[in-house]
Amino acid sequence: MAREFDGAEIFVNEGARRGPEDADAETADAQRRRFREFLGSFRRDTNFIYRDAIRTAHNLRTYQIEVFLEDLSNFNAQLFEDLMQRPAAVLPLLELAASDVASATLSTDEQLPQYQVIHQLNMY
Repeated sequence: MAREFDGAEIFVNEGARRGPEDADAETADAQRRRFREFLGSFRRDTNFIYRDAIRTAHNLRTYQIEVFLEDLSNFNAQLFEDLMQRPAAVLPLLELAASDVASATLSTDEQLPQYQVIHQLNMY
């Protein structure tokens, strides 16, 4: 049976339609991935500052860490700017990334709670 192109059917290419929500989701995923990289790999000398802080918080069962904004700015200036411009949208991604790093680096079978991130302006 041949199809009539003048019929009342609608064909949509979903791959070509992308709204702002899709772009925001991609941006959020990319930011979370960069935060995960920051928390897991940032070092001062030979110390992994935030990875060690996550491990210590887990051992103490406090599930919160302090992040120095100067460190974040030195690691990725765009992440720092995003956090300063839209803290309500970006801070939860940093906290999810802290939980991701905890899950990846701690050898535990227990369900980990979400970490809280407290950000500090001054390092010392």
